[in-house]
Amino acid sequence: MQRLPKQHVRYRVDHTGAFVGVDNIDELRAAGLQAADLLAELDPDDPTIDSVRELFAELPDESIVAIFAEEPQVFHYFDGLFIDVDDPLEGPDVLPNAFGGEPFPATTRTTEILTSSTDR
Repeated sequence: MQRLPKQHVRYRVDHTGAFVGVDNIDELRAAGLQAADLLAELDPDDPTIDSVRELFAELPDESIVAIFAEEPQVFHYFDGLFIDVDDPLEGPDVLPNAFGGEPFPATTRTTEILTSSTDR
């Protein structure tokens, strides 16, 4: 059985590190379809494989981004920003719905940031 190749998510951030968009959505969608093909090799009689293929083929771009790019966004969001650790930050946020529905409301809270043990 072949393996899935590593996927590279090429995305853009703005000057604050906030996520702007993904440049290779079609490649990521193809990776999802390839994963379904590999699952079919494991169990060709599994009736859910066609559903997985159909799901990836029809998912809106926002859902593909939510599946593949949400985790890398976390690494860049606060890059380059300075935040006073005595003043917690809190604000409204949304969590994307990977199945294409409305996003889920959420609250983002940053209470303390340390870069090393000598910061205290």
